[in-house]
Amino acid sequence: MKPKGHPEKLPSAPLQEVVFELTWSLETDSNGNPSDHDYEYALGVFRGKVKEEFPHDVRLLPELPSEINIQVFSLPRHQFWTAPKTWPVVQLGPGILVLNDVEKNYTWQAFRSKVLMVKDALERAYEKPLTYTALRLKYIDAFETGGIAVFDFMNANF
Repeated sequence: MKPKGHPEKLPSAPLQEVVFELTWSLETDSNGNPSDHDYEYALGVFRGKVKEEFPHDVRLLPELPSEINIQVFSLPRHQFWTAPKTWPVVQLGPGILVLNDVEKNYTWQAFRSKVLMVKDALERAYEKPLTYTALRLKYIDAFETGGIAVFDFMNANF
């Protein structure tokens, strides 16, 4: 819901990218290492739930031989794009869900709607309650320094 007078997008903002990140706790194995036994199944269900809006998916990490047992957690393993290298992008890995978009597409209501859609897809994919540990909303800005040294620019403008 949009409060009265709340802008959808700040005029002349130096926004480059907006990032929503959600992490959840993972079980631990007998050695005390994080474990997400449901990830591969949840990935397939998640893919089906977001395929209409994000049909292009990319595996980020190479498939390793089964005798190499390396687990990477809280790092995206798959990306789901609207088209190849076309924003927004959803990223998923064991214990982490990320939605990124760039300034040209960004309005708060559109981004919020996508956040709610991918969060719902995540919860339906896991079919069990997730215990969220962190939620981050980051706005990445960029400034033209006009050839001024970075620290001089910071001192003059911040």
